[in-house]
Amino acid sequence: MTRHPTVRSPRRRPAAPAPRLHLPALAGAAALLALAACDDDGPTGAQPLDAPAGCYDLTLGAWRPALEEGLPALPRTVRLLDERGTSVLEDGRLLARAVGAPLDYRWAFWEVRADTLRVVFSTGFTGAELRLQRRGTRLVGEAQAFYDYVPNPGNRAAATLAPRACP
Repeated sequence: MTRHPTVRSPRRRPAAPAPRLHLPALAGAAALLALAACDDDGPTGAQPLDAPAGCYDLTLGAWRPALEEGLPALPRTVRLLDERGTSVLEDGRLLARAVGAPLDYRWAFWEVRADTLRVVFSTGFTGAELRLQRRGTRLVGEAQAFYDYVPNPGNRAAATLAPRACP
């Protein structure tokens, strides 16, 4: 009878505990990633866009698909300021503010990239990003809702900013 060499199984080490996730930090990081993922070229055929600081009436179309999650109301009138923010998401960015009503978003800012105006309203967990281009005297494009979870349903609505006198 031939003896076969014994195969020893490797010693099992105790499994390391799973790392603990800090949910508020994870949610904030997800919101920032969602904002970065929304970075595309926007509508085509736009006119050059100069610095659009001032007041605007915001008009939104219907959200498609319809919003399943609650999204704080966007302001009816927006003021794009020439001053830069200093807190968290607004740090170093040009500020946007609601006119005539409190803003339901903790952070709001804007920037111009080439011929596109980007305005972001964020609670830190959810919000909306407007991407607009000049069409005559108006800024026209779309709003996109974002959430701190995946998959994001990609809710979009037509958006227009029409210039108006600041109060």
